[in-house]
Amino acid sequence: MSIAPVFEIPVDDPLTARAAARYADRLEVCRDLEAEGLTPDPDHLARVVENARQDGESPQIAVVFQELPPPEDRRAVGPADFAVGAGDLARLADLAPAFAEAGAGSIVLGFVDDDGLPDRETIRSAVEIARDSGLEIAFHRAFDLAPDPADAARILAELGVVRTLAAGASGYDASVAEVATRVERLAVAAAAVDPARFAIVPCGGVRSTNAADFARATPHVHASCRRRPSAFELGVFDHDEAAALRRILHPA
Repeated sequence: MSIAPVFEIPVDDPLTARAAARYADRLEVCRDLEAEGLTPDPDHLARVVENARQDGESPQIAVVFQELPPPEDRRAVGPADFAVGAGDLARLADLAPAFAEAGAGSIVLGFVDDDGLPDRETIRSAVEIARDSGLEIAFHRAFDLAPDPADAARILAELGVVRTLAAGASGYDASVAEVATRVERLAVAAAAVDPARFAIVPCGGVRSTNAADFARATPHVHASCRRRPSAFELGVFDHDEAAALRRILHPA
């Protein structure tokens, strides 16, 4: 069975959303993309969605639910950084209806247990909260903390989660692994689940120069399409990179 590829671009501001909507099948809306993406408020989400649709585009909308940023040293990130907080589920329940009203179709979150595996109880509750507002749950890069990506993928699929981001590197620093090793790990995860029910979405430095390699494991891509004008400036959206990735995923 052929699975249609999905090109997802994370955005944290309305202007970038308008630009990215020309290329993306789905926008992942957050605040503070430089901190890996944190929970936006519903008003911000609504402004981003409004801008994304200004030119007649209609990408799917995912919204990030991540209350605290991971440590700046990505090599130091561990399961404790993605343990559920005391008020997390209550806040999710408060935000979900407003996220749905603002145009989101899914909420992206990541709660893991002490072993780095998806936190079954918390995620089961999150799926129920999301469904009450007509939303789906997706998982973020905390997936890569799982010792066995196949186990993690099966757990999430069984809980009703629809997809996960994954860099294919063990831990939270994709630079520690070669692309070939990452692709192999992603392929193991993808082979463990039904691709029609659960998607593995490569992330973490996916570019037009290596997207074909990742496509050997799964057809989807999550990429910010950003470039840094200099070492002292924040990343800016790169239309050329977004267009190149779009052509790779959706050739004419």
